[in-house]
Amino acid sequence: MTSPAPLPTSSRPVSPGALAMVSTLLLWSAAFPAIALGLHGFDAVPLAALRFAIAAVVLLALWARGDRRWPGAADLLRFIACGAIGIALYNALLNHGQRSVAPGAASFIVNAQPLVAALLGGWWLGERRGGRLWAGTALGLTGIAVIGQAQPGGLQWGEGTSLVALAAVCSGTSFVLQRPLVARYGALGSATFTLTAGALLLSPWLPAALSQWPEAPAASSAAVVFLGLGPAALGFLCWMRALDRFGATRASHCLYLMPPLATAMDWAASGRTPSLAMLLGGATVVAGVAVVHVRVGESTRPPIDDRP
Repeated sequence: MTSPAPLPTSSRPVSPGALAMVSTLLLWSAAFPAIALGLHGFDAVPLAALRFAIAAVVLLALWARGDRRWPGAADLLRFIACGAIGIALYNALLNHGQRSVAPGAASFIVNAQPLVAALLGGWWLGERRGGRLWAGTALGLTGIAVIGQAQPGGLQWGEGTSLVALAAVCSGTSFVLQRPLVARYGALGSATFTLTAGALLLSPWLPAALSQWPEAPAASSAAVVFLGLGPAALGFLCWMRALDRFGATRASHCLYLMPPLATAMDWAASGRTPSLAMLLGGATVVAGVAVVHVRVGESTRPPIDDRP
């Protein structure tokens, strides 16, 4: 009697690049409700300072065990720019904005960052642009307006919605700035130098964070530690790997899944039910990103091998 034939199985393992992208999505989605929790015990900028001080220490320790290759002067200035725009300024704006904007709403607004990356990628990286890019950008801005109108302060300049929108601009800009650095220094080196630069720029607010820590609720303190180890250190490392594999435009478009995940996580953690305006505006933002994703391609540079 012959034994039954084995069931067919896939012989192709999950690529490290895809795994890095999924890990980035989960960790960065969790950051929005974690920031809301951390703000119960810390001020906005001290929260960012403590978060990235933790992340920088972890990444520097990992980097010190590797090849420890230092960037040249030109690349060092680029890393400082990435740290200033994508870490220090982005997180200061986002944290201030989330004092009044719900985590789910903030995640949908930040989700406009691929539109910024696509626009800048066309100028800096030679990535293709077309009419759908402008149509998608218009849809994204419309969605942000719908979400913002339903948040405290509405669309007034300086209120939460405008601050989160500026954070999205910072994030999209940093994605494009980081792209050539990852190719030269790898995921770990790029993440280490970028986060360390951001942490140093935020360090003037670190004493305030340390003074607030003893009085902060235990949940807020745990949220800051999680933000430093998870979304900052591990999440940024995974993002650099995904950026290296897929390119600035393609990788940033994968992040359109982040807002639904962040909204679901916030609902599970706090019971906050998303409003109809947030869902409609968020769907419009996602639609805008999807429109751009259809037509905006990768740069002419071939993708880097998916090294383990």
